[in-house]
Amino acid sequence: GEGFRVELVNKSGPGEKAGVQIGDVVLKVNDQSVKDYKSFEQFVARTKADDEVTLEIKRGDETMSLKVTVGTRPAELSLRP
Repeated sequence: GEGFRVELVNKSGPGEKAGVQIGDVVLKVNDQSVKDYKSFEQFVARTKADDEVTLEIKRGDETMSLKVTVGTRPAELSLRP
């Protein structure tokens, strides 16, 4: 499958601030396809604090782009499946 389904969004974390919702499917990060949560995690691990990334997500039948500013600790962008 493509991407992964968001099951957890940190309260007031970067994902929530950007509008990521539980149930969204993350398809791409900065135009790079995300196969699964592990590849998303590896991508986030390479970002620096306060980097901005663009997530392409699918919500229902809609696909949208959300700009997320990675927090001071990239691990805070926790969108666990």
